[in-house]
Amino acid sequence: MTSKQKMVLDFITDFISKNGYSPSYRQIAKGLSISSTNTIFRAVKNLKELGLIEMAHRKHRGVRLNTQCCDCIKYLKEINSYRKMLWNCHHMLKESFPSYSRIIKEELIRYANQG
Repeated sequence: MTSKQKMVLDFITDFISKNGYSPSYRQIAKGLSISSTNTIFRAVKNLKELGLIEMAHRKHRGVRLNTQCCDCIKYLKEINSYRKMLWNCHHMLKESFPSYSRIIKEELIRYANQG
C-alpha cells in the first residue's frame, strides 16, 4: 500500500466512523487537499484490488470498508505502536538500567522476527 492509498483509506475510515456513510471522491480529495479526483479514483480502485474496501455497484457513495482487512490493519497499527514504545523505553533505560534495557531489546528482536 502506498502512502497516498493509506491516506485515502484512513480518510474513508474516519469519515464513515464520524458520519455513518461513505464520502464522495470530491470529499476525499478536498479532505486530503488533493486537486484531482482522478487521483482519488485510482487510489480507491487500488484499495479495492487490495481487498481493503468494497464498492457498491452504481452508488454515488458506494465505498464500504472490508471489516476483516480493517481489523488486520488496526492490529498492525497497535503492534507498530508497541514496537515504537519498546524502542523508546530501550533508549531511555540503556544507560541507567542496562538489565531492563536488555530485556526490552530482546522483546524488540522477538517482534522483529515475528513479522
